[in-house]
Amino acid sequence: MKILSGPRRYRFAVTGAQASGKTTLAKALAERCCCELAPNCVLLSGIGAEVGRRGYSLGSGATTDTFLMFAAAHVRRERDCVATLIIQDRCLVDLLAYARVRNCLSPAGLELLRELAVSSCSALDCLFYTPINDATRHLVRPSEDADFRLAIAREIESVSHELSIPLVELSGTPEERLDAALMVVHRIVS
Repeated sequence: MKILSGPRRYRFAVTGAQASGKTTLAKALAERCCCELAPNCVLLSGIGAEVGRRGYSLGSGATTDTFLMFAAAHVRRERDCVATLIIQDRCLVDLLAYARVRNCLSPAGLELLRELAVSSCSALDCLFYTPINDATRHLVRPSEDADFRLAIAREIESVSHELSIPLVELSGTPEERLDAALMVVHRIVS
């Protein structure tokens, strides 16, 4: 088992539409990485809850201010985390996809999110993508119906392609997704 230490930092993120399994994967991946690679592995999660607690509408009800608050929270958490191994639940690709689907930002606002996404993702060692599958296709969340979630998933793929941000798509059961992600992480940090 390789224990990470030293100045090199590794950063991985998980992206996907709401209820696609990304948070489940991010939590399990962080737990396993903590045990297998870096005792100080940190999971950056809960950004939606943080923004929601501050009174901003989420999901299909998101406003311009919601997107600005999400962007600020993303940048802050990435700047403040100094762990050797970081697992992010969500990234700025998600935010840009939501902003484009909601269509409530000016061209300048969209350009700002685009540049933030490119900058942030250039520091990632890998961006994992959890697509909506048969088991999650018809799930409904309070702020997002199935059609909205599918639109977000399509837009995440479109954004990553347009910005040349590679996605590692993970399919299968939650356990299969975790095993595939762990193989990638081990290969990168070895």
